Amino acid sequence: MVENAAVTVKGDLTYVSTVSASGNTDSLGQSTITAQCVASTYGTGSVTVTVGSITSTQAITCSKTTLHTWSMAFDKTAVGLGGTAVLTITGYDVDGRLIAEGVVLDGAGITATAPTGFTTATAPAAGNAFSNGKLTYTYNAATVEGTYTYSMLKTTAAGDLSTLKTATITVAKEAVAGTLTVGSKKRIATADFGASAASKKIAFVLESASGATKTYYRKANASGVAKYTIVLRGTWTVYASYGDSITDTGTMRR
Repeated sequence: MVENAAVTVKGDLTYVSTVSASGNTDSLGQSTITAQCVASTYGTGSVTVTVGSITSTQAITCSKTTLHTWSMAFDKTAVGLGGTAVLTITGYDVDGRLIAEGVVLDGAGITATAPTGFTTATAPAAGNAFSNGKLTYTYNAATVEGTYTYSMLKTTAAGDLSTLKTATITVAKEAVAGTLTVGSKKRIATADFGASAASKKIAFVLESASGATKTYYRKANASGVAKYTIVLRGTWTVYASYGDSITDTGTMRR
């Protein structure tokens, strides 16, 4: 391509209208061409691009505007308590192509059930209009652990829309990266697992040089911090655990 070469674009007006129909190539000899399907029209059309003396034709297939089927899924299999999860609904026409731009998923015949305890954070900006074949909804997850299911049924259209669709997600406590510090006199160990461990039972595990172990439990304060004061004689390696989280080790002695 030649820098600043003239670019012209023609669409097959039966199916394709051009949004960016002319211009010049940039310093790399490139140009961005944008075309779109004619509203409410579907089929295979073409866009012809001319750059200088070179002409090229590209076929473009325009999707149909009737929703035939859809799929839906969360963007993750698990989310933390009260975290965010994105539900994506992907729509297809009868030929299996992404549904035409701007088609609205209307409420007629739809029975949708959001998971208990989930609240909508954001919905599609243009109502329930598909963009690039997709609708996305962001939810704030429940604050109780468990497995949750979003379900939707639409019964007023052709295809398999009368089939119940579901999307499942697990809500669980997120792993906490706990920390352990031992005082300068090596007699007091302090474990910090953060607010999620507030008032919970923290395990302090002590191991001797011979491999003998002792476990002591202490209740964390409102900030998730617990302390253990050694009562055993000798030198011990210590670590703390809460749930699936285990701290690094320290050394205690008395």
